[in-house]
Amino acid sequence: MAFSPTPPDKDPNHIKRVYEAYGLAMYQAQCLEKQLAMVYATHSKPPRRITKEELEQKLTRNFEQTFGRLFGDMRRTVYLTSDFESRMQSAVDKRNWLAHDYFGDRAGHFPTYPGRETMIRELTELAEQFDATDQQLETVYRKWMERNGITKEHAQRALDEMIERARNS
Repeated sequence: MAFSPTPPDKDPNHIKRVYEAYGLAMYQAQCLEKQLAMVYATHSKPPRRITKEELEQKLTRNFEQTFGRLFGDMRRTVYLTSDFESRMQSAVDKRNWLAHDYFGDRAGHFPTYPGRETMIRELTELAEQFDATDQQLETVYRKWMERNGITKEHAQRALDEMIERARNS
């Protein structure tokens, strides 16, 4: 029996909605992962201003790390509240499950309309959880920036430069 990517009830629009929800969940997970890489790149012990070159080196290194390894490194060197640490660990675990096992674990759901509805709800909830955790990380980061004299203008300028480099690469 050959594998068919189209489930038996053959509703292509509903099938697309599953893939759209999966894409959004993975997008939000990656946004959180990149945000973590950027936040951790600005961290130094003891706190000090880092040069642009140091920041670029740290960003390059962090962007090469897996989400789990990056979070593991950060939790060993940065104080995190237990609530936030738990939330981040959950995000890492859910992202890994989503990337490596989701469709295999949901193989019984995918062939039916009600099963796909369950998947769409589940994936939408995951996207919302990743986004909420990303927003919480950004709030923590903004407070850290303020305490360390980094203005919103400095941060925006650095972000604009990063975007411009990405466009040109």
